[in-house]
Amino acid sequence: MAKSKKKPKPGVQLPPAMQLSEHEKANLYSAALRCEGVLDNMLARLTTSELEAEEEKFRLLFAASRSLWKSDGVSPFDKGYQKRLKSQVRSMAKSEGLDGPLADAAEELAGPDGLISQSFDTYNYEFGSSYINLLMKRYIEYYHAILPLHEYLNRILSEGCMPESAPALLEELGKRVRQTEGLGDQPVRAIGERWAEHNARLKKYRGKKMIGLKTGLQVFDRNTLGVRGLFFIAARPGAGKTTFTLQICIGVCRHHAENDAVVIVVSLDMDAHDLMDRIHCNLGGVDWQVLKFGSKEEDREPGKMFSKAAAEQLAVAEQRLKDEQVGARLMILDRTDLGDNITAARLAAVVKEAKKKTGAKRAVLVVDYLQLVPVPEEEAGSDLAADKARVRLVQQVIEGSRTADNPAGDAALVISEARKPPNAKEKWGSSLSELMGSARLAYAADAVLLYHEMSDKQVMEHYGLSKDDVPAKRKALVDKGVVPLVLNLEKGRDGMRRGYWTAEFDYRRSVFLEKDPGAKAVKSIPAGTGDPGPGNGPAGTDTKLPPAENAAPFATLKKGGAGGNGKKKSAIGNGKQQGKSTTKAGMPGKGGKAGAA
Repeated sequence: MAKSKKKPKPGVQLPPAMQLSEHEKANLYSAALRCEGVLDNMLARLTTSELEAEEEKFRLLFAASRSLWKSDGVSPFDKGYQKRLKSQVRSMAKSEGLDGPLADAAEELAGPDGLISQSFDTYNYEFGSSYINLLMKRYIEYYHAILPLHEYLNRILSEGCMPESAPALLEELGKRVRQTEGLGDQPVRAIGERWAEHNARLKKYRGKKMIGLKTGLQVFDRNTLGVRGLFFIAARPGAGKTTFTLQICIGVCRHHAENDAVVIVVSLDMDAHDLMDRIHCNLGGVDWQVLKFGSKEEDREPGKMFSKAAAEQLAVAEQRLKDEQVGARLMILDRTDLGDNITAARLAAVVKEAKKKTGAKRAVLVVDYLQLVPVPEEEAGSDLAADKARVRLVQQVIEGSRTADNPAGDAALVISEARKPPNAKEKWGSSLSELMGSARLAYAADAVLLYHEMSDKQVMEHYGLSKDDVPAKRKALVDKGVVPLVLNLEKGRDGMRRGYWTAEFDYRRSVFLEKDPGAKAVKSIPAGTGDPGPGNGPAGTDTKLPPAENAAPFATLKKGGAGGNGKKKSAIGNGKQQGKSTTKAGMPGKGGKAGAA
């Protein structure tokens, strides 16, 4: 097993042939130990002599695996394989004299925290089977064909002549390369051959109401069936996208019994403590200024920084942080933690570590925001290329998390900048074209949620007011620190219900509150959603929060309002209602019929 040192050849040398990095090799060997077929393909095509150029750790692991495979016919899926492989590694290292580099290699492999233990205990496809098969092909091609060709060409250069055996050798090496084509690929199967697998996957959802992760925002959950896949959230600058996303994250943690998920927020825009301020306000319903500076002096309890009401709010926040497992299941990484080393491999490792830390089966990766994800120079040739690289990075993390128990993989909530609508006729929050960047973003997304502040006409419709009453209503909302919003699920796949609904954003307390979509005044909500029911308070909780010290409670919706006469154009939707709704998904005005979702 001792690695022989080769003397450098005289004459001109070719540049070194590209090999897998050590990280890629670790991924490949972990997959070989846990993914059926990978190790068999490697052992069948590579010999120990071909791996003479490999470093001790990987050469030793390969030799020990081969020994078990050839002598005992033992594979990684046989009982006790991990223990036998560790024993074989130590035995082979000992036979060569257990000292120096080989001893270190054996410990890196067979030690308590070695590569073998890591592979069996925590290994999860970091990039999915397609990536592993690609690594395997490259690895086999390198040692089986490219390295011999490289050495042969170097010999020709150093000797200055072409040997007679060159054509036959080149033909053999070409044959070896061709043998790796299709290596590890899944065989083509008719759907009948996959039907049992299809039914087994469907069975996992039977009797459930959600496909993705529950947030407690009931209209959101009903329309999306939970957070899943690649989910974009976009709105104009300063609209509270980060705060809204954090409320979704809090809800995912709160419903840990159903979700069993951990949330990882990658904040590339704001400091982690700025986000924690918003979480603190949301959990307690406490005003931001009170949280930061304390209550007004005249309101404070003697010798305290807070009034009695504010102290109660902060106590609620502490209790919810613990009871709802937000403190244990929500993690924030900012620029200080990540630097510019933001790759799919890095994020996948972070998600994997977070799952291990919490024991969670699923995860939500939040990226705030996409346009700040650094792109390698070689991939940033154009805006389109940069967008593709950013989207692909997030997709790779999702793909790498897919398992038999979690076939759809983890979810990614991605905040995107939004561009101003191209003309005055189009309003904010109404078109996929608002996603900043190329059209690639909208095509790649599984869901896109847009939102915008209500126009005057929408305020009239929503609150049942006359045109003259709108300025006073807006002033009242501003005094309370509330912005009325229209949310628009503009794109949704697999059971999602596209359409509009409304909410109020209390920006002082970092709380979004969905409003009753059953109110007659709201005509552009997906038909049949009905009343959101209980549990639609801050972060979708049933918690009754103390009133905010510097902000009045949310405005109560006026139920009847201006429902229209069956011919009125919806201000919240985008279609005309004449007898029946032609909006994307509409509730009727008076005399109208509900449109289909």
